Amino acid sequence: MVRSGGTISALLALIAFFSVLPAAAQAPTEDVRIHTVAEGETLGSIAERYYGDSAAWPRIVDVDGNQIEDPNRISVGQDLRVPDVERRAHLVSRVDPAHDDAGTSGSSRSAGERSSREVETLEAVRARQALARFSTFEPAEAPLRRGERTVFFQDPALLRPETAIDSWQPEDLPAIPVEIFRGASWLLQPGEELEAFGRISDFAGDQDVRLFRTTIQHLDLVRGVFDGDRRPEPGERYLIVRLDREMDGVGTVVIPTGRARVRRVDSAGAVLEVFREYDRIQLGQYLVADRDAGPATASTASPTDEVLEASILAFEREREIQFRNDRAFLDVGRREGVRPGDEFVLVLGADDGWRGRPVARFQLVGVREKTSTARVLTTTSREVRAGLTVQLDRRMP
Repeated sequence: MVRSGGTISALLALIAFFSVLPAAAQAPTEDVRIHTVAEGETLGSIAERYYGDSAAWPRIVDVDGNQIEDPNRISVGQDLRVPDVERRAHLVSRVDPAHDDAGTSGSSRSAGERSSREVETLEAVRARQALARFSTFEPAEAPLRRGERTVFFQDPALLRPETAIDSWQPEDLPAIPVEIFRGASWLLQPGEELEAFGRISDFAGDQDVRLFRTTIQHLDLVRGVFDGDRRPEPGERYLIVRLDREMDGVGTVVIPTGRARVRRVDSAGAVLEVFREYDRIQLGQYLVADRDAGPATASTASPTDEVLEASILAFEREREIQFRNDRAFLDVGRREGVRPGDEFVLVLGADDGWRGRPVARFQLVGVREKTSTARVLTTTSREVRAGLTVQLDRRMP
């Protein structure tokens, strides 16, 4: 059979036409979706829509590389082929059903249509949730504490086991942290003088310290000038204090600001090194006797039936609401037999035969002859203020 030249030319032209037909004009296969780029879309957002992962955009470039010269630049209205759409598997479909050409999403499939990977992942999530919901708290074992028991340690057998936080310690814990005891403020009653040995007069460090700072910091060397015949010895320790606010009829608050030890003694006095800060230390503050860790006695305060009331004379800081660890001054002291570690409670609403309820608990952290200093352990009321009466609740043995 002989074909004419015109017929052959027409066939060749038809073949050439279909060979250069754009990808958008070709019908999609079962695993390929044709997506028309909308305004604001990127390859990452398209991959996020179809695969649930924006980092999967190279899959689209692999099949559309002939029309994507720069992955960062795609045109509105451009038709892209998105492969492997039907084979994707993830827990939650991120395809908006209103824009999904297939009219369905992963979230609309029934449980029987979920892939095995989805089912296994869901089961693992539920298992972890159940474990977190029903597992009990087992506190970690703490290192043992050694040494002589003092007033600052409490018996673990007397700890209240309401919470795991209270009961994790296998050994004694401090009833009063030593530095809270040493740094506790106190009240000078009207007419009472501060028993000071001397003052901090100047820096004893380098010239730059003298010129550029007025506040004394940890490990600074300072010069102390002592009164009278007092001659300090190297190694002696002193408490640094300042006089704070004065209250008519109540007294003057004394605030410990730090501790210092004598490094050397010369004709001009003594050079001390600051090794502890409680508050802002400045030149001119007083040097008084340091506090030791207290006598070696039994461990913790226990409930008592003893009747002893005290009035709150004032708080260390003037503010509307008192918080945990704020300090108050009570009108009981050594003459009433109280000791550091004793606890008082504030009961409100105990009028007209009502029992009332405790709203605050105080722990004595410093005791003088006629007054004592107490820190707030707990408080649940805005009504905690000076002038109220507290009751002894727990006694140190």
